Amino acid sequence: HSVVPFPLFEIQSSAVVSQLLSSKSNASNGGSSSSSVALPALSERMECAQTHAASGGPASPGRVQDTHFLGSYQWDYCRKIAKMIDNGYDEDMENYIATNKALYDRSGMERKGMIPGGDDLYRETRFRRVDEEQKYEILYSKIGEVVKQSV
Repeated sequence: HSVVPFPLFEIQSSAVVSQLLSSKSNASNGGSSSSSVALPALSERMECAQTHAASGGPASPGRVQDTHFLGSYQWDYCRKIAKMIDNGYDEDMENYIATNKALYDRSGMERKGMIPGGDDLYRETRFRRVDEEQKYEILYSKIGEVVKQSV
């Protein structure tokens, strides 16, 4: 359970598109600037990738097999990537990321009491996002039912 995959992919893909459009636009109009953060030079990116892969990821000390295990580091990574999107990092994006973190933390808390191979009741929890307040509302949860029954 290292990341919230779809929001992360959405931010990454938007950053890639923004960078491609920015480089195409810059090439055709003589290098006008955009509001996104430009990618570093390829040599710098390759050096960083090699260092990161050898270090085992963001946790210190890391293991090589954990290179892509972001866990709690994913939120700052999302912010960094969002800044590569033309007009991508703003209050709405921060609210989106913060709400994702709140949901991730809630699901992590619910998973802690689960028995391996048992029912994944946390997967049945339904939320309504309230991004502008960086929170969520629980619409349905079997875990709540289990807790109430066991009290």
